[in-house]
Amino acid sequence: PSLPPFHSRWLLFLHVPVLTIIQPSTRMLCEMYYARGPSKICHLRVDTLAQIVTYSNAHAHSHLLLLETCQGLLAGALLERMGGFGKLVQVFFGDFPVRLALENFSHLSDGDQSVLLEYPLHRVGSLLHSQQPSPVVVDSRAEGPHRDVVGRPGLEPHGERVGEPGTEPCGDAVSMELGTGD
Repeated sequence: PSLPPFHSRWLLFLHVPVLTIIQPSTRMLCEMYYARGPSKICHLRVDTLAQIVTYSNAHAHSHLLLLETCQGLLAGALLERMGGFGKLVQVFFGDFPVRLALENFSHLSDGDQSVLLEYPLHRVGSLLHSQQPSPVVVDSRAEGPHRDVVGRPGLEPHGERVGEPGTEPCGDAVSMELGTGD
């Protein structure tokens, strides 16, 4: 005996599972990790993640420094916001960065993930003790094309070292406007 079409559709609806594959988003991934184990992502809810990304002012062509212990969830959210432009430096504890959640951001292309760089936290101290030149302050109140350089001796107004053969122009010179105090 054959069932009427209505009954066969009803039985299919009741007993045959339907699987719908959808593209993951930051919101879905955060909700999934929060439901599976909120302590793994530091009890980071979707609204808190949205506030962190908003307050970080992450956008295309921005340069960000990130230190997180949320298994790469925050790094993935920032990469999604940056859209493959700019730089995101992830500082991490230990020997390698933990990016378990970042692997689930499958909708990010290789170009989007190429802006992610990593740097170990134990090497940050070496940056502070390296021989980096101090910033140069250019006095904008001086008249003419030759402004006075305040800060480091031996520099011309355009940030070039004088008196030292074989040195290239200094690329870290910072130009600051000095106020008149009025």
